[in-house]
Amino acid sequence: MAEQPKTPFLKTWIPILIGVGGVLSGGISFYFQNVYQPEHQPRTLNVGGTLEKVGENKSLTTLRGTFKLKNISKGRSEVLAGYYNVWGTRIVAEDDVGPNAFAERVRTLLPSDQYPYTQFARHYSKAVKWTTIAVSKLWGEPEQAWLDSDLEYSVEYHVYVPPKEYDLVRSQVRLLYTKLNNRKSVSAKWLVTDDGIWASPCRKLPGFAKDPEKCDEIDGSLWNRFEVGEIDSVSEISLLPSDAKR
Repeated sequence: MAEQPKTPFLKTWIPILIGVGGVLSGGISFYFQNVYQPEHQPRTLNVGGTLEKVGENKSLTTLRGTFKLKNISKGRSEVLAGYYNVWGTRIVAEDDVGPNAFAERVRTLLPSDQYPYTQFARHYSKAVKWTTIAVSKLWGEPEQAWLDSDLEYSVEYHVYVPPKEYDLVRSQVRLLYTKLNNRKSVSAKWLVTDDGIWASPCRKLPGFAKDPEKCDEIDGSLWNRFEVGEIDSVSEISLLPSDAKR
């Protein structure tokens, strides 16, 4: 019986090696695009809010606030702090500017580069004093919160104020956030003032788990180092009567 010719070594293994290389290349590409790259990209959140009057009687005016938060980055975002403040104020009119004085003021200031996006108006008003109406801590230590990529989160709240107490009500929601891996190093420190509640990022120190006060506030120049992001949204509504005098 004649001996069968042997298949050359390279002819047998080259197709196998090419196939294995293709699988490895595909796996590496998948890992880079779906795991490594999203985790190393900056985090980006998007938030928008509304404030509207939904009811009124002789005792109370009811306002409904909403805001929607969405993670528009490719990786999970860890929320270090999330909160909102609601303020109210009275509006008073100031002395009107005469037509000639108004025209002269615009003629003088308009060409200047110091007043971009400035509205010049004859009739002026100002807020007397902003008063804190409501505050809320949404997220923060010791509770952990995160938003996965493309996840949208909605919050609705109600505020009750006496009729004719305020001419303008303003709400601000604010969030501090970072990457998942940075959560071990950074947190947020809270401050309560007459103007509401506030949070700033801080670096965790040994013993933080038992004592949250062991956290050094991070200077603004270090925010990028710890990859801390900040976003806020402001909504307001006028409660001035539209068809009756006070």
